[in-house]
Amino acid sequence: ETNFNTPEHKVKASFGKTDLFDNFGFNINWRWNDAFLWESTFADGMVTARSLFDVQVNYRHGKSTFKLGAANVLGHEYLSAPGVGTIGAQYFVSWVIN
Repeated sequence: ETNFNTPEHKVKASFGKTDLFDNFGFNINWRWNDAFLWESTFADGMVTARSLFDVQVNYRHGKSTFKLGAANVLGHEYLSAPGVGTIGAQYFVSWVIN
């Protein structure tokens, strides 16, 4: 029996601008999904609904772009499946040379 293990409803929204002012830009993402039943040979169980915010700011200088951001910036821990560890905030810094 095949189980798809995906929520019935998922919503994503994004707002940003690459050149807000003087080589600065930003992006804000919101992700939401409703609760759903996870079924597998390992475990069955409900995965709760979640709402997450991701943010990023960037600065361009010459051929370089510096980015600073966070996924799940509010740090609300959640499970992606029964029997797995929780996922919290993830922070990042990047330097891209183009």
